[in-house]
Amino acid sequence: MLRFTLLVCPFLAVAVSCADRSQSIRTTPDNATGTPATEKYISGPFRHKNLAIYLVHGEDELDGRHFVTLKEALEQKRLVVHETGNVQELAVENVSTDDVIYIQAGEIVRGGKQDRVIRSDMLVSPNSGKVPIAAFCVESGRWSQRGGESVARFSASVNSVSSNQLKLAVRHKGDQSEVWREVQINQNQIAANLGTRVQSDGLGTSLELTLDNEKIKKSAAEYTGRLEHIVQQVNDAVGYVAVINGKISSADVYGSRQLFRKLWPKMLKASAVEAIAEADPKANFTTPDIAEVESFLADVQRAEAKKRDLSARVTAVTRETEDHVLYETVDRQAGSTRVHGNYLNKKFKE
Repeated sequence: MLRFTLLVCPFLAVAVSCADRSQSIRTTPDNATGTPATEKYISGPFRHKNLAIYLVHGEDELDGRHFVTLKEALEQKRLVVHETGNVQELAVENVSTDDVIYIQAGEIVRGGKQDRVIRSDMLVSPNSGKVPIAAFCVESGRWSQRGGESVARFSASVNSVSSNQLKLAVRHKGDQSEVWREVQINQNQIAANLGTRVQSDGLGTSLELTLDNEKIKKSAAEYTGRLEHIVQQVNDAVGYVAVINGKISSADVYGSRQLFRKLWPKMLKASAVEAIAEADPKANFTTPDIAEVESFLADVQRAEAKKRDLSARVTAVTRETEDHVLYETVDRQAGSTRVHGNYLNKKFKE
């Protein structure tokens, strides 16, 4: 059962282009496991050019539990990501004694024999030993060491896959050929809109090296510089919804405020890159109202839950309608609480 309350949202005084009104809707959606739902509300939009962000606000459902992100863990040498020789599977090893490491679907790891994208969320417990994790290649032209990088292990990246279609290829279709196809389409779209080649010389199939292109980083920084601070000005944000050219593309909502704040810069950059790829100076569009955004989040949560255990502590829950798909990651060691919900609009390109 959903409850709606129209609220004034006075605390988000941000230096970005916002809607004529600042308001939010409070909901009480069902969650993945049947545990008591918590109230959430939405504020925004906060816009720059063709990208609009709505913030999702709510309680910290994970009782202050601390998670280390993939990027933090690799940089601090708490995690090892091993090359297995299998394009669609890596092995992750938490070598810390007390840290739980959160790895999110769509994150890129660089190095090995090919750069990879993680296919499913994972929580890796301390002293885990080697744990298999599903992945796809995002660099079809290499199966050897690159420069001075390790061929046996992977390093951290500041990038995640950005386009709606690429996210669907990774999570929904689960097809390597589709992933390669969408990487190429994404590269071509960005190149066309920026008016320059963005593929790396000699390693043009690498999405990671494309996202490291200086012109892309500069263009993305225009968006992130205007929007990144909106999360810092509130203390109860748990997620966001990304709207490109007036159409909802995706959303990510977390059970931990701290985890969202850590991942926000990476997720915002991905949304910025998507906005760059989809930019159309001739397009006329209107930004959806909050009720439409709330409906996007709420409708798919009513769909039947299909559950699959990924590890001793993680359950993956998928809910799907004709238009949308929701991937939820549940931590059974935290009272079967949802750690992350990833919402994708299957009709974004229609």
